[in-house]
Amino acid sequence: MAWKRDYSFKNEKMRALRARAWMRQKDMAEKMELTASQISRIEHGHNTPQMNTVMRIAKALDVNPEELVEWQ
Repeated sequence: MAWKRDYSFKNEKMRALRARAWMRQKDMAEKMELTASQISRIEHGHNTPQMNTVMRIAKALDVNPEELVEWQ
């Protein structure tokens, strides 16, 4: 049985929040110990982050994780 996420990630919201904070993908990647490519793939909707990564994204952007997910 495959595991199913019960949320969708708001990738466009992530991109807008990062831009509002005047943070480059490279800067965010360094804060999160990821690569800029990984940040780009999340922002463009190619990858859906696991909840632990959502939490790290929220921390890097200084927002509540609830702002980045829509529960289904």
